[in-house]
Amino acid sequence: MLSGIVARYENRSRIRAAGLYGCWYASRGGERDIYRILVVEDDERGYAVREAEAHGDNLFDFITVPVDWVSGAIKPDMDLILEGCHVLYDPAGLVGKSKRLMEGWVRSRGRCDVRTRMHQGNAEVCLSRAASAFDHQDTYSTRVYVDESLRHLSNIVVDLTGHGVYGDKFLWGLRRACADSGLWRLYKEFFSSSRLRGLELSRVEENVETLQDMWARIALYTNDNREVEGSIHPQVLADVEYRRNNAYRRTMIERLRGLVALGDLMGATFMMRELALPLLVNYGWFIFARKGEIFEYPRLFKMVRDNEFVPGIYDEALDLFDLRGVDRSSVWRGLEDARKLAEFVRESSLRLLARIPVDP
Repeated sequence: MLSGIVARYENRSRIRAAGLYGCWYASRGGERDIYRILVVEDDERGYAVREAEAHGDNLFDFITVPVDWVSGAIKPDMDLILEGCHVLYDPAGLVGKSKRLMEGWVRSRGRCDVRTRMHQGNAEVCLSRAASAFDHQDTYSTRVYVDESLRHLSNIVVDLTGHGVYGDKFLWGLRRACADSGLWRLYKEFFSSSRLRGLELSRVEENVETLQDMWARIALYTNDNREVEGSIHPQVLADVEYRRNNAYRRTMIERLRGLVALGDLMGATFMMRELALPLLVNYGWFIFARKGEIFEYPRLFKMVRDNEFVPGIYDEALDLFDLRGVDRSSVWRGLEDARKLAEFVRESSLRLLARIPVDP
């Protein structure tokens, strides 16, 4: 099966290398196996492109990146991918060389500091969007971007303690990371803010079906309104196409149902929200494009509410993110708490970095 995947690259001159990375899931209760494939391509677009393909009972999840992301000044996003990459096609030894470099470097103090700064930057972007959303009277967007900022702050501690950052396993990694580092304040504030406690089985099961419905209807809407794509950034359109893929959608829904069946309600809910937010953002881009406006992240929920081109999407989003009991005063407190937590994590990261050996 993998040999067939490799063969597709041998006659494509722009493809420089390919490899299997991350994890693939053993089938349980009808779930597909998921193979994650890194593709390195001669391209100057400057961003990664995700694609998904079904082959029998398997899903191949591709990420195609420009060659300069994995050579020379390697992008920090690629560190863990390269470290665990199993090379499939690499005639010039490009990925193999970077993999060997990263195996000896990925846990060094200097490289950990680079990734820490990346996560801090991502958290700052989310906090900036949250503050702007609050100024725009968009309480729900504020809450969601605060949640996103806490995830990026958590990535710092998870990474610095060597637990990695793994999809639906992230919450378990966060607990271990906070136990190892003693940063229980982060753990408590993350769960206090994220509305992941006290989940009921019936409600989580309903939300899986809600996500499936919302996902299918957004995919249909974006497919039926391709005439506005000329005013949408190509990077966004690439993500829209990725999430339109029926096999990818079915596989993620199967994965969610599997988590629920195992009793991991927090993991399923966390993963649902991670899947739902980019869907809403993509839908938001199409709403703004249809109105002839430039997309603004801080106005996401208000724009979805005020322009129901697909009826019910707004209400479904409120359910998925558990926003119905959220009020403006509590959101403001949450934003202020997140700002303080960001400073706490920044100071703590310096202490954690000091424990890591210097670069080899």
